[in-house]
Amino acid sequence: MEKLRTEGMLTDSLYQSLQSSLSKKQSHLSQRLSGLHVASRPLEQYQLLGLREHLIHVKKARLKEVVEDGLLTEAGMHALIKKLDEELAGYQAGGGIGETDRDPDEPQA
Repeated sequence: MEKLRTEGMLTDSLYQSLQSSLSKKQSHLSQRLSGLHVASRPLEQYQLLGLREHLIHVKKARLKEVVEDGLLTEAGMHALIKKLDEELAGYQAGGGIGETDRDPDEPQA
């Protein structure tokens, strides 16, 4: 548009009118996009919860394999599975959902 105005193909008043209209449309579009981002947050949290639950089940299965290989005692496995079950219960209860920056195996400060 600036080029058309400079070349004399748009009058200043038409340029101002179009510029104002485009600015309003851009602002409206930006607001709608922000709304979509906010609306997608619960879905992202749900997917994150599903992924964390899956990883806990994988860890539990791997612990059983480690016991079968003789690298861990049954008691040690049960203690670790109890810890994983507590972690899973915390995720399912809502604790930890959205804490994407924290590694669940890392001690909390």
